[in-house]
Amino acid sequence: MSQRALRQGYDLVLGADVCYSVKALPALFTAAAGLLARRPGAEFWLGYVSRCARACCAVTSRFAEVTAQQ
Repeated sequence: MSQRALRQGYDLVLGADVCYSVKALPALFTAAAGLLARRPGAEFWLGYVSRCARACCAVTSRFAEVTAQQ
């Protein structure tokens, strides 16, 4: 990514098939929030297929934790 793009932010961050480890989820959501922070109305789209109920709960709870801190 260019420094200019990082300074200006993004309108949309799209992630697909990127949730491999529950431990990495806070970093994923924090990075997405940082890239979107400078653009009002920006969105984060996550293409996620639930492979087990425990992982699905982890994704939603980690997302809630990170967004509550923003």
